[in-house]
Amino acid sequence: MLALSMQETDSGLCYMVQGVGGSNRATPNDTVVISFDVTASDLTTPLQKLSAARVHVKVSDLMPGLAEGIQMMTADSKGVFLVPPALSYGAGKWPDGAAKNEPLIYRVTLHEIEAAGAAAP
Repeated sequence: MLALSMQETDSGLCYMVQGVGGSNRATPNDTVVISFDVTASDLTTPLQKLSAARVHVKVSDLMPGLAEGIQMMTADSKGVFLVPPALSYGAGKWPDGAAKNEPLIYRVTLHEIEAAGAAAP
């Protein structure tokens, strides 16, 4: 992963996060607004069925690798995550177009963090 300037967590998630400022990071119980583009491990094949814009989702409801990555980010930051199979679909059903047991590359923008227990606007 050095060629991609990525770091690796103990779980095997490879990541690169840009624009992290402040100290408010998402927690598992928070809801986030994220946009993400997903590509196959060849770095060129887009997986459009897995990509989405401005999704409201609770961090703990995301696949383990993406949830781990989101918790490294602050609002308005961007990240690239190479999610290994064990932290994505593992032994479960893989989506069409995604090669089974291959890493997935997520390019994520974290737009907002809605803290757990915060009143909705």
